[in-house]
Amino acid sequence: MELQHRLIKQTINIAVSKAIEDMKGNTKRSVRNLVDLGLLFSQSKNQKWFFKTAKKAISNPQNPYNALAARIISDIDNDTVKTVGLNLGYNSLVYGANKLRKKQETTRLTIPWLLIFNNFGSHPDTFHHIENLISAGQELGIYSYVFCPQNTNEIESLSKITKRFKDCLFIFQVPSILITDEMMLSLKGNHNTIVSIYLENDDLNCESTVKA
Repeated sequence: MELQHRLIKQTINIAVSKAIEDMKGNTKRSVRNLVDLGLLFSQSKNQKWFFKTAKKAISNPQNPYNALAARIISDIDNDTVKTVGLNLGYNSLVYGANKLRKKQETTRLTIPWLLIFNNFGSHPDTFHHIENLISAGQELGIYSYVFCPQNTNEIESLSKITKRFKDCLFIFQVPSILITDEMMLSLKGNHNTIVSIYLENDDLNCESTVKA
């Protein structure tokens, strides 16, 4: 990432860090200030639309987002909240999107902003190839990735990869039965990672789902 964009990201990081601290005292005011700040620095049509929509949503006294924000700040590691937000909101949807747009204009090819890996097979070089694909993806402007592992060994191998790409966002879509204390320990410290529970059926009272 070029120096200019690293400086922009650092500025956003400082603003978000302050907002997170303020939310611990007054969630409603801090969320409102953060949305106003986002609207102030919006450049593209889509960015302006997003923050105007967010402002309208949080102005509703019945909105659930203030309570949700308070829970996030209280229950989730704040470094993870910031890293996930910056890697998705800035690296992927602003900086990366601009790189992708320019690449598509010159090549006239449609390039995805997100890649999903859902079949890892048994080849010994699989994860090395995935690492190479992510490196190439970053060069294009792809900073968001979804992994769909089917066993603990795959989770451990993929977790090692995520640690090498700190500017990317990784979403682990994992069957509920695999979400254990051991699995979470393998992801500990990965502040750029989200775990999404894949439900095998519609039964939310299923034992493995409740434990997950």
